[in-house]
Amino acid sequence: MHLTNDSIQGKNDTYQKSDGGGVCNKFSWAEFGDYLKLKGFVAGGEDLIPKIQELVKMSALAVKEKMNASHRKLGFEMMGYDFMLDENLKPFLIECNSNPCLEQPCPLLERLIGNVIESTFEIAVDPYHKPPKTLTNKGKEAVEEIGRLMEENQYVQLL
Repeated sequence: MHLTNDSIQGKNDTYQKSDGGGVCNKFSWAEFGDYLKLKGFVAGGEDLIPKIQELVKMSALAVKEKMNASHRKLGFEMMGYDFMLDENLKPFLIECNSNPCLEQPCPLLERLIGNVIESTFEIAVDPYHKPPKTLTNKGKEAVEEIGRLMEENQYVQLL
């Protein structure tokens, strides 16, 4: 039986918090940093992102030959990476999912997943199919919201 992160974390009251629309067992990056500081980690995990990026890059390079990019000239694939941290905050790659879950059970994931999808299109689609120069009022509102989200959550193309 495969246990998902939610099936494990959902049983632990320590990680559950109210997130506007109910209970959410997810931390934003800022909340995670606060949690680490509360647990006695002075740095609050600031050096985790470069370590995680390096693991992602190494895993992508390890399978690069199998991916055969020449057959996917105008294609892309979104991957979902799962990590575990040891008591010294050393990240370990658990698995990489070629079909990551995009469910949005709480407001935090609604914001993050919406931003991930938008960023994916900006990297993989917009260079080939530019968005229209003139937008409706609804389109302008969407662009403003996307800009706000982009400021809150930065994504980087690794390869």
